[in-house]
Amino acid sequence: MLKFDISSQHPLRSSILSLQDKCLEMFSDKNFTLKAYDRIEIVFDDPKVSPFFIDWTSGKWAWRLKHSGKHSEAVARAVIGKHKDPVVVDATAGVGRDSLVLQSAGAVVSMFERNPLVWLLLADAKERALENSEFVDNFEHGLPNLMPYGTYIDYVKEHKDFLPDVVYFDPMFPPREKSAQVKKEMQVFHSIVGKDEDSFAYAQELMHHAKRRVVIKRPARAEPLFPCSYSVDGKACHFDCYAVLAN
Repeated sequence: MLKFDISSQHPLRSSILSLQDKCLEMFSDKNFTLKAYDRIEIVFDDPKVSPFFIDWTSGKWAWRLKHSGKHSEAVARAVIGKHKDPVVVDATAGVGRDSLVLQSAGAVVSMFERNPLVWLLLADAKERALENSEFVDNFEHGLPNLMPYGTYIDYVKEHKDFLPDVVYFDPMFPPREKSAQVKKEMQVFHSIVGKDEDSFAYAQELMHHAKRRVVIKRPARAEPLFPCSYSVDGKACHFDCYAVLAN
Protein backbone atom coordinates (compact mmCIF):
# COMPACT_ATOMS: atom_id res chain seq x y z
CA MET A 1 0.00 0.00 0.00
CA LEU A 2 1.17 3.53 -0.76
CA LYS A 3 2.35 5.38 2.35
CA PHE A 4 3.12 9.05 3.00
CA ASP A 5 5.92 10.67 5.00
CA ILE A 6 5.51 14.43 4.69
CA SER A 7 7.41 17.18 6.47
CA SER A 8 5.16 19.76 8.07
CA GLN A 9 7.41 22.41 6.50
CA HIS A 10 7.41 21.14 2.92
CA PRO A 11 6.23 23.90 0.54
CA LEU A 12 4.04 21.46 -1.39
CA ARG A 13 2.46 19.86 1.67
CA SER A 14 -1.02 21.21 0.88
CA SER A 15 -0.79 19.92 -2.71
CA ILE A 16 0.26 16.48 -1.48
CA LEU A 17 -2.62 16.32 0.96
CA SER A 18 -5.12 17.46 -1.68
CA LEU A 19 -4.03 14.64 -4.00
CA GLN A 20 -3.55 12.01 -1.30
CA ASP A 21 -6.87 10.26 -1.88
CA LYS A 22 -6.33 10.11 -5.66
CA CYS A 23 -2.87 8.64 -5.10
CA LEU A 24 -4.17 6.04 -2.68
CA GLU A 25 -6.93 5.05 -5.09
CA MET A 26 -4.56 4.73 -8.05
CA PHE A 27 -1.72 2.98 -6.21
CA SER A 28 -3.53 0.82 -3.69
CA ASP A 29 -1.59 -2.24 -4.89
CA LYS A 30 1.89 -0.61 -4.77
CA ASN A 31 4.42 -0.88 -1.96
CA PHE A 32 6.27 2.40 -1.76
CA THR A 33 6.30 5.63 0.22
CA LEU A 34 5.96 9.20 -0.97
CA LYS A 35 8.54 11.01 1.10
CA ALA A 36 8.61 14.81 1.17
CA TYR A 37 11.45 16.51 3.03
CA ASP A 38 14.29 18.15 1.07
CA ARG A 39 12.60 16.86 -2.08
CA ILE A 40 9.62 14.71 -3.03
CA GLU A 41 10.73 11.18 -3.81
CA ILE A 42 9.26 7.72 -4.13
CA VAL A 43 10.99 5.32 -1.72
CA PHE A 44 10.47 1.65 -2.51
CA ASP A 45 10.13 -1.10 0.07
CA ASP A 46 12.79 -3.03 -1.83
CA PRO A 47 16.13 -1.55 -0.63
CA LYS A 48 17.78 -2.60 -3.90
CA VAL A 49 15.69 -0.03 -5.78
CA SER A 50 16.94 3.54 -5.45
CA PRO A 51 14.44 6.27 -4.56
CA PHE A 52 12.90 7.94 -7.59
CA PHE A 53 12.70 11.72 -7.95
CA ILE A 54 12.90 14.27 -10.76
CA ASP A 55 15.88 16.61 -11.00
CA TRP A 56 16.13 19.02 -13.93
CA THR A 57 19.33 20.79 -12.97
CA SER A 58 22.15 18.25 -12.72
CA GLY A 59 24.11 15.67 -14.70
CA LYS A 60 24.02 14.89 -18.40
CA TRP A 61 20.46 16.15 -18.66
CA ALA A 62 21.44 19.70 -17.62
CA TRP A 63 24.31 19.62 -20.13
CA ARG A 64 21.94 18.56 -22.92
CA LEU A 65 19.58 21.41 -22.15
CA LYS A 66 22.39 23.93 -22.21
CA HIS A 67 23.60 22.72 -25.60
CA SER A 68 20.32 21.74 -27.27
CA GLY A 69 18.60 23.97 -29.77
CA LYS A 70 15.73 24.41 -32.15
CA HIS A 71 17.55 22.63 -34.97
CA SER A 72 19.50 19.96 -33.06
CA GLU A 73 16.51 18.41 -31.24
CA ALA A 74 14.03 16.40 -33.30
CA VAL A 75 11.19 17.20 -30.90
CA ALA A 76 11.84 20.92 -31.39
CA ARG A 77 11.92 20.57 -35.19
CA ALA A 78 8.59 18.74 -35.06
CA VAL A 79 6.81 20.93 -32.53
CA ILE A 80 8.29 24.39 -33.15
CA GLY A 81 9.30 24.14 -36.78
CA LYS A 82 9.67 27.61 -38.31
CA HIS A 83 7.36 29.33 -35.86
CA LYS A 84 8.60 31.96 -33.42
CA ASP A 85 7.62 31.64 -29.76
CA PRO A 86 4.74 29.19 -30.33
CA VAL A 87 2.39 28.42 -27.46
CA VAL A 88 2.69 24.69 -26.82
CA VAL A 89 0.80 22.24 -24.62
CA ASP A 90 2.64 19.14 -23.45
CA ALA A 91 -0.40 16.96 -22.83
CA THR A 92 1.51 14.25 -20.93
CA ALA A 93 4.49 15.92 -19.30
CA GLY A 94 6.00 12.85 -17.59
CA VAL A 95 9.37 13.84 -16.12
CA GLY A 96 9.25 17.14 -18.02
CA ARG A 97 12.27 16.65 -20.27
CA ASP A 98 10.61 17.30 -23.62
CA SER A 99 8.88 20.36 -22.16
CA LEU A 100 12.25 21.72 -21.06
CA VAL A 101 13.82 21.09 -24.47
CA LEU A 102 10.94 22.88 -26.18
CA GLN A 103 11.03 25.77 -23.71
CA SER A 104 14.79 26.19 -24.11
CA ALA A 105 14.33 26.18 -27.91
CA GLY A 106 11.94 29.13 -27.74
CA ALA A 107 8.46 27.71 -27.18
CA VAL A 108 6.14 28.81 -24.38
CA VAL A 109 5.12 25.49 -22.84
CA SER A 110 2.29 24.54 -20.51
CA MET A 111 2.69 21.08 -18.98
CA PHE A 112 -0.27 18.86 -18.09
CA GLU A 113 -0.02 15.64 -16.09
CA ARG A 114 -2.88 13.34 -15.14
CA ASN A 115 -0.96 10.99 -12.84
CA PRO A 116 -1.15 12.53 -9.35
CA LEU A 117 2.17 11.14 -8.13
CA VAL A 118 4.00 12.28 -11.25
CA TRP A 119 2.36 15.71 -11.01
CA LEU A 120 3.71 16.08 -7.46
CA LEU A 121 7.19 14.98 -8.56
CA LEU A 122 7.06 17.54 -11.38
CA ALA A 123 5.89 20.31 -9.08
CA ASP A 124 8.75 19.55 -6.72
CA ALA A 125 11.29 19.44 -9.55
CA LYS A 126 10.19 22.87 -10.71
CA GLU A 127 10.26 24.32 -7.18
CA ARG A 128 13.86 23.17 -6.73
CA ALA A 129 14.88 24.27 -10.23
CA LEU A 130 13.60 27.80 -9.55
CA GLU A 131 16.15 28.06 -6.76
CA ASN A 132 18.96 27.62 -9.32
CA SER A 133 19.22 31.00 -11.05
CA GLU A 134 22.02 29.81 -13.36
CA PHE A 135 19.73 27.06 -14.65
CA VAL A 136 16.69 29.32 -15.03
CA ASP A 137 18.74 31.89 -16.97
CA ASN A 138 19.02 29.36 -19.83
CA PHE A 139 15.34 29.91 -20.63
CA GLU A 140 14.28 33.05 -22.45
CA HIS A 141 10.66 32.61 -21.36
CA GLY A 142 11.41 31.12 -17.94
CA LEU A 143 10.64 27.53 -16.99
CA PRO A 144 7.64 25.71 -18.47
CA ASN A 145 4.34 26.38 -16.75
CA LEU A 146 3.01 23.41 -14.76
CA MET A 147 -0.76 23.55 -15.03
CA PRO A 148 -3.15 22.33 -12.32
CA TYR A 149 -3.31 18.56 -11.87
CA GLY A 150 -5.45 16.87 -14.52
CA THR A 151 -5.76 16.41 -18.27
CA TYR A 152 -5.55 19.07 -20.93
CA ILE A 153 -8.94 17.93 -22.27
CA ASP A 154 -10.60 18.52 -18.90
CA TYR A 155 -8.88 21.91 -18.62
CA VAL A 156 -10.15 23.23 -21.96
CA LYS A 157 -13.70 22.24 -21.05
CA GLU A 158 -13.51 24.95 -18.38
CA HIS A 159 -11.17 27.33 -20.28
CA LYS A 160 -12.51 27.36 -23.83
CA ASP A 161 -10.43 30.39 -24.85
CA PHE A 162 -7.16 28.53 -24.18
CA LEU A 163 -6.03 27.26 -27.58
CA PRO A 164 -2.30 26.60 -28.10
CA ASP A 165 -0.53 26.61 -31.43
CA VAL A 166 0.70 23.03 -30.98
CA VAL A 167 -0.27 20.12 -28.75
CA TYR A 168 2.46 17.58 -28.04
CA PHE A 169 1.46 14.09 -26.92
CA ASP A 170 3.92 11.47 -25.66
CA PRO A 171 2.06 8.25 -24.81
CA MET A 172 3.92 5.90 -22.48
CA PHE A 173 5.86 3.26 -24.35
CA PRO A 174 8.79 1.01 -23.38
CA PRO A 175 12.08 2.96 -23.29
CA ARG A 176 14.62 2.29 -26.04
CA GLU A 177 17.54 4.42 -24.88
CA LYS A 178 20.91 2.68 -24.97
CA SER A 179 22.14 4.04 -21.66
CA ALA A 180 21.76 1.50 -18.86
CA GLN A 181 21.27 4.33 -16.40
CA VAL A 182 18.42 5.83 -18.42
CA LYS A 183 16.87 2.40 -18.90
CA LYS A 184 16.86 1.76 -15.17
CA GLU A 185 15.41 5.19 -14.47
CA MET A 186 12.64 4.70 -17.01
CA GLN A 187 11.88 1.20 -15.73
CA VAL A 188 11.25 2.72 -12.32
CA PHE A 189 9.15 5.46 -13.91
CA HIS A 190 7.10 2.84 -15.78
CA SER A 191 6.46 1.03 -12.51
CA ILE A 192 4.93 4.24 -11.16
CA VAL A 193 3.00 5.36 -14.23
CA GLY A 194 2.00 2.11 -15.92
CA LYS A 195 0.81 1.94 -19.52
CA ASP A 196 -1.38 4.40 -21.40
CA GLU A 197 -4.36 2.31 -22.42
CA ASP A 198 -6.25 5.14 -24.12
CA SER A 199 -3.57 6.62 -26.42
CA PHE A 200 -5.65 6.35 -29.60
CA ALA A 201 -8.83 7.86 -28.14
CA TYR A 202 -6.95 10.61 -26.31
CA ALA A 203 -4.95 11.55 -29.43
CA GLN A 204 -8.17 11.87 -31.42
CA GLU A 205 -9.61 14.23 -28.81
CA LEU A 206 -6.48 16.38 -28.91
CA MET A 207 -6.98 16.98 -32.65
CA HIS A 208 -9.73 19.46 -31.80
CA HIS A 209 -7.69 21.55 -29.39
CA ALA A 210 -4.75 23.05 -31.30
CA LYS A 211 -4.48 25.90 -33.79
CA ARG A 212 -1.80 24.45 -36.04
CA ARG A 213 -0.95 20.82 -35.34
CA VAL A 214 -0.72 17.92 -32.95
CA VAL A 215 2.60 16.09 -32.62
CA ILE A 216 2.66 12.52 -31.31
CA LYS A 217 5.86 10.79 -30.19
CA ARG A 218 6.23 7.15 -31.21
CA PRO A 219 8.93 4.45 -30.86
CA ALA A 220 11.33 4.21 -33.80
CA ARG A 221 9.76 1.12 -35.37
CA ALA A 222 6.16 1.77 -34.38
CA GLU A 223 3.49 2.74 -36.87
CA PRO A 224 1.70 6.09 -36.40
CA LEU A 225 -1.42 5.87 -34.26
CA PHE A 226 -3.25 6.93 -37.45
CA PRO A 227 -2.08 8.41 -40.77
CA CYS A 228 -0.15 11.64 -40.26
CA SER A 229 0.66 14.67 -42.39
CA TYR A 230 4.42 14.11 -42.06
CA SER A 231 6.96 12.72 -39.59
CA VAL A 232 10.25 13.93 -38.08
CA ASP A 233 12.76 11.22 -37.21
CA GLY A 234 14.77 11.18 -33.98
CA LYS A 235 17.44 8.77 -32.76
CA ALA A 236 15.14 6.37 -30.88
CA CYS A 237 11.70 7.61 -31.90
CA HIS A 238 9.79 9.59 -34.48
CA PHE A 239 7.41 12.50 -34.15
CA ASP A 240 4.23 12.21 -36.21
CA CYS A 241 2.75 15.58 -37.12
CA TYR A 242 -0.94 16.19 -37.81
CA ALA A 243 -2.31 19.36 -39.32
CA VAL A 244 -5.57 20.11 -37.50
CA LEU A 245 -8.60 22.30 -37.83
CA ALA A 246 -9.67 23.35 -34.33
CA ASN A 247 -13.36 23.57 -33.56
